[in-house]
Amino acid sequence: MTSLNESILAQYDLSTDVLSDVLNDEVGFINESRTVVRLNQPSQFVGTLAGEKYPAELTFRAGNLTSLTLIKRVRPEDGRVVYTARGAMTNVKFDIAIKDGNESVDLIDQMLSLTNASIAKSGKVYSREDFLKNISNKNMRFAPINDTPEAKDSYRGMSLFFEQQGTSEEQFELAASKFQELGGYRVEGSQRVVSQYKHDTGLPVLGFEMNRQDRSRNRAGTGFVDLLDSTMGSLLNYFKFAGLLKATEKQIAAATAKNVETLNAQREAIVKEMNIFTRSLGNWGGVQPGITIQPDGTVTNNGEWYVTNVPCGRVQLGSSDSPVELDFWTNRGTSMTTASVIDTTASTDGSLEEDPF
Repeated sequence: MTSLNESILAQYDLSTDVLSDVLNDEVGFINESRTVVRLNQPSQFVGTLAGEKYPAELTFRAGNLTSLTLIKRVRPEDGRVVYTARGAMTNVKFDIAIKDGNESVDLIDQMLSLTNASIAKSGKVYSREDFLKNISNKNMRFAPINDTPEAKDSYRGMSLFFEQQGTSEEQFELAASKFQELGGYRVEGSQRVVSQYKHDTGLPVLGFEMNRQDRSRNRAGTGFVDLLDSTMGSLLNYFKFAGLLKATEKQIAAATAKNVETLNAQREAIVKEMNIFTRSLGNWGGVQPGITIQPDGTVTNNGEWYVTNVPCGRVQLGSSDSPVELDFWTNRGTSMTTASVIDTTASTDGSLEEDPF
């Protein structure tokens, strides 16, 4: 059969050398723009760490849809009306693994390794359980504290906020009517909110889709990329705050009376922004800075931080026997627009020298 194989490959002008290069590129075999998530079924996605792409796998374990909101905005540049569907999930639990060559590394283990590497000069080493206790205290509830069945059952998970930009009012209300049939109800919203629906306990989610955003299309250079980028970015940005705070406290301890007042004010400002940032950490999509685009086109951070919406146009609810699909797409061929979220590829020295917690 060897000669037959060679003949077939030759017919398509293919060589085994070319195919070896292609087949070894695992990232190239994953749909990079969209990840379809199904309950208890592993899904492949392209993860981003330090600007490099890695094949990764997630398994969705649980989640409840608690709200749906339709936002209306009039574009100032052309007066066109744009509708955005938004939703919130609670108690979302993922198992996430990163593949590097033949090795598969759990997301928590990668975070633990990174943390211990960052504080190597301090001489402290975290165990997995102690590390998870500390990040849980910062609202990053990525995994149970230990591996007992009781801990896994009681693990709260995190929130996931999603949006579909470019939906229609008709398409949203069609999805909302299904949400109401399952026990949701309409509530009053703000001025920009066309309609809003909630469910008191949340409806079990069977699956959904996550889309990738193109940061080059956003003037702030931001946008949701993937779960590795968002979760690792949350941890690293927390480390930045922790490192800056500790450095300022050292300066205060060594400062003269003349400079203490200024340094104390600087410390208070850091603590205030750090608290705002930490409150939003319990979100799988990551945290976005409050961005202001100046008249001259420059981008500034206003000191506020917000949860990040993950692009998502479909959610499946109910039970496996009677699934209900909510579809917010007006046109499946419509390209996704971008939203401002934090750029988690920003540089960091990765060395805190001291315990960040």
